[in-house]
Parts: sequence; structure tokens; C-alpha cells
Amino acid sequence: MRIIILASASATRKVLMKRLNLPFRVIASDYEENMRLPHSPSAAKKMLRMISNGHGTAITGFTIINTRTGKQISKAVKTEVFFRALSREEIDAYVKTGEPLDKAEAFAILERGALFIKKIEGDYTNVSGLPLPTLVVELRKFGVKV
Repeated sequence: MRIIILASASATRKVLMKRLNLPFRVIASDYEENMRLPHSPSAAKKMLRMISNGHGTAITGFTIINTRTGKQISKAVKTEVFFRALSREEIDAYVKTGEPLDKAEAFAILERGALFIKKIEGDYTNVSGLPLPTLVVELRKFGVKV
């Protein structure tokens, strides 16, 4: 029986994988991200001011490996996210929620941060952390029925 390994401790990625209704296990890598650098209230406010009325790029990569055959493929998906102008009061209130403190771009598209988005060019699920449409296409190339 095939088992998909999600090599990430991300709770969001786990939720997204469950949507595929495929058996998988989480075996997180032992890479430790330095959460102190961009994850303070002042750093989050600075990031939010930078993206206000501008845009950011979300790039998510994944690799699929068939351990029996050695076949593998790596993909990266790029999505542009455009933000509306954010007031100082909105930024302060959002940072006070604590939500942006553990997010790469200081916002969470599946949470309150979605209120700041004007438009998206590309895959919405990619901004969430795992580009499901592209992942499904690639899994099918490995004979995985989704």
C-alpha cells in the first residue's frame, strides 16, 4: 500500500492534505526555522506596512519521490497576492491578535489576514501553503488516484 509522507509539521498543510482524502503520514524534517527574526510585533508591523497597497509573491515547492522506483519530481508554484491599502489602526489591531507573528509574510490567508487581500493571480491554495491542483496533477503521474 502506498503511503504519502508529508515532510512538514505545518498544521495548515496537514489540513490541506486531508482534503485529498489520501492516506498520508506526517514525518516532519528536523530543520529548525529561526522564528525570532521576522516574528516580533515590530517586524510584523514593518512587513504589513511594506505590503500595504502593494503585492507579494508566494512560492511553494514540493517533491514527490517513489521510493520503490526512484522516480521523482520537484515543482515550485508561484502566486502573486495584491493587498489593499492598510491603515495604521488595522495593522496594529491585526498584530495584537498574534496571528501574523508566526507567518512568513505576516498574514494568514485562511484567517483574518484574508481581509487585506485585493486580488490573487495564481493558485489560492499555494498561498495557504500547499498548491493542491499542481500536487494532484503530479501525484496522478505517479499513479495515485485522487
